[in-house]
Amino acid sequence: MGRLLGRERDLALAHELLAGGVRLLTLTGPGGVGKTRLVLALADELAAAESNPQVAFADLTPLREAALVPLAIARAFGLLAWDERVSLAEALGGALNGKAALLVLDNCEQVLGGARVVGPLLEALPELIVLATSRESLRLRAEQELPVPPLPVPYPGCGETLAQLAENAAVRLFLERAKLVAPSFQLTEGNARAVAELCVQLDGLPLALELAAARIKLLPPAALLARLGQRLDLLQQHAFDAPARHQTLKSAIAWSYQLLSHEEQHVFGGLAVFAGGCTLEAAEAVLGSDVLEVVGALVDKSLMIPVACEGADEAPRFGFLESVRLFAQEHLAASAERVAVHDRHAAYFLGQIERKETQLFGGARPREWYGRLDREHDNLRAALRWATESQQAHLELRLAAAVWEFRWARGYVEEARRALEQALAHADVSPSRERGVCLEGLGSLLLTDGRIEAAVARFRESAAVFRAIGDRADLVFTLGQLGATAYSLDSSEAVTAISQALAEAQTSGDALLTAHACYTAGAMEATRGDTTAARHFLGQAVELSQGIPNPLLTAHALHHLTLVLCRDGAGTQAVELGRQSLSLMLEHGDLIGVFWASVDVGCALGTAGDHRGAAQILGVAERLRRDTGFGPLTGSMKPVHDRAIGEARERLGDAAFERAWAAGLHLARGEAMALALQAEVTPSAGPSVRSSDPLSPREREVAALIAHGLTSAEIAERLVITPRTADTHADNIRTKLGLRSRTEIASWATARGLTSSDPQPS
Repeated sequence: MGRLLGRERDLALAHELLAGGVRLLTLTGPGGVGKTRLVLALADELAAAESNPQVAFADLTPLREAALVPLAIARAFGLLAWDERVSLAEALGGALNGKAALLVLDNCEQVLGGARVVGPLLEALPELIVLATSRESLRLRAEQELPVPPLPVPYPGCGETLAQLAENAAVRLFLERAKLVAPSFQLTEGNARAVAELCVQLDGLPLALELAAARIKLLPPAALLARLGQRLDLLQQHAFDAPARHQTLKSAIAWSYQLLSHEEQHVFGGLAVFAGGCTLEAAEAVLGSDVLEVVGALVDKSLMIPVACEGADEAPRFGFLESVRLFAQEHLAASAERVAVHDRHAAYFLGQIERKETQLFGGARPREWYGRLDREHDNLRAALRWATESQQAHLELRLAAAVWEFRWARGYVEEARRALEQALAHADVSPSRERGVCLEGLGSLLLTDGRIEAAVARFRESAAVFRAIGDRADLVFTLGQLGATAYSLDSSEAVTAISQALAEAQTSGDALLTAHACYTAGAMEATRGDTTAARHFLGQAVELSQGIPNPLLTAHALHHLTLVLCRDGAGTQAVELGRQSLSLMLEHGDLIGVFWASVDVGCALGTAGDHRGAAQILGVAERLRRDTGFGPLTGSMKPVHDRAIGEARERLGDAAFERAWAAGLHLARGEAMALALQAEVTPSAGPSVRSSDPLSPREREVAALIAHGLTSAEIAERLVITPRTADTHADNIRTKLGLRSRTEIASWATARGLTSSDPQPS
């Protein structure tokens, strides 16, 4: 049935609940999610069953007075009036005369008090089953709530084929509705990306998808996508038989908003300042009051949604569907508290990131910090945007300084570079730590793009700032960067900078500073070709960083040490260290490090004589470079990489080299990383091209359950394991596949057919 597109699982679950004895089933969810269609389909199937109940349908949408609900129910059963001396239950009992009956109550939210009359009806009439739809539950003892979620959306980065994309529920609905207004419309290679992104941006909300599809005759998918910022006014239809509350996306949301109390409306607007959801702690800090009860009410009324948490110990998060957030933002923009709310939001997240900043490259728990910053990145973007719009230059400088390293590691290179350049241009030039950090960050990002001279210039400026303010720790970091980078331009400047960094670090007695100074000294020595000195310094860096402990510094030191071993011809040892580096980079989500370490492993395989393996893994590295937008290789990496490519091509021949390179280039990221970490060194033939699944059977099982929407606690119960073990499996899946969230795991599993059947208990 077209109207049930993508709702087969919801319908099956409803049947299961009713078969288990539920007599009041309330379908809840936001406006436009498809509750009415689902309840009508369910009623049709129940009516066609052997019991063949009498079906009564009561649309409560026009009602505003609770006292009118009993009359609406009576009329639905054909009772235009009844003796006022008897109750509604008695009157219906006489009319039904013991026959099975099904009552459908549609849109109960605005007359909840009246809808609760079904409680006494159920007690008096054992033959009665009630199906209700509402944006919040009826709160009756007999009630079983069935939340109706938006349709599953595609994950554009998951590599679906055109055929797989066309099977996605949200895409299917969009295509079906688009063909109603433009019969020739088809999903093609040219429009598939825009259609997928439309479904994602519209949160899989059926009403929004239908309204967007209705515009396809006027606007092709790419043009429609570009206008989604104005979706509340853009998405409307002119069908005369559509309910007024569904004529526009804005009216569907306004229907729920108008049912809120004044306090709920106030908090609803204030929470629009958050992007990507928030914790209760963040909401209370920004709004300045205890919002637990109001947030609970907004969730109950389907205006907010719980956001899936990655771990069992993570604080619960709540957010909006994006269309609802845009509606709330309109109310915040008109509020007298708009500026104060935005200022408190920016101040709160600045405080969070500045406390975390020293825990990233310099800390023992980068994965934990990176995970938290992943979840708050949209809020950090919003805070930076507000600082720029409100012309708070120093706030902008502090935010840009605090977040750049996280963005660099996660691959947001261009976004981070623009933010730093903009912040530096807006702020005054007086020396401050924030200015020095921004200059150092900009230098690192320019270096990533291969712009060595510009990077060196920023490092020089940064060092001058840190000297001026007497900041020894940051000076050591910047001098190290300057020395490791400047050698190809000015060897004497590079040697001087490294010497100063080592001296400052040793004077401080700080193990982290010393480890970092040794790391950059080793990188410089590798660039100048002194592999003995490079091994010495990098070995010290690894030893010191492991003692702190500091996994990312260890990983980066191992990265440079791998290249040095390749230069010295120690291929077997280089492969081992390169894989250690890659494993650490993957574990802690350092995307640029994953790229570098992939190059290391490829070069090491070539040094060990496995030229086919080298070509394949270097093809993997090239794919990572293209996907992330990183610039060309520089420094000590380039000659080692170029030599590995040249030797592989020479030994294999052009045709075999291109086949192996292309095989690596087209491997999915998870499969590519598994190959880089696990392939045996075979000098004669090299590893064969593999597309094996990197996950264990248990991990595949967990991935499928995540895709079915189960929490860690539910997975633990299903598989008879602990929630902590379930979290560990999810972490391993993300690491092996190079994914960042449970949502991406779900999309990966769905794209590979792991969810083709409902999960069964083990």
